[in-house]
Amino acid sequence: MLILSEELDKITTAKEYSMLNNVGASADYVDYKKLATRDISFADGTDSLVYEFEARYNKDTPKLQFIQTANICNTNKAFFITVALNSSVDDLQRYEEFINTFECK
Repeated sequence: MLILSEELDKITTAKEYSMLNNVGASADYVDYKKLATRDISFADGTDSLVYEFEARYNKDTPKLQFIQTANICNTNKAFFITVALNSSVDDLQRYEEFINTFECK
């Protein structure tokens, strides 16, 4: 799991931020294939989108499964959350349940 943070210079929602990052992922990763998009609600009540996709970091790395989403705290602090898993993992639900526990404090 990787959590990146960024100070935002304009107000946006967690859903919008997640959507924009997925557009970037589809351009940045190799062999990107979106598998699913779902609504997610974090422990702090923030609603966002979670993206599930397969991709490679580059043409020399193996294909992985990714779960990505984002949350916004205090209107200007974005958190971008990514879980990368081996392609053989069948049940991604438990990882998404873990992501749901994220909350702004």
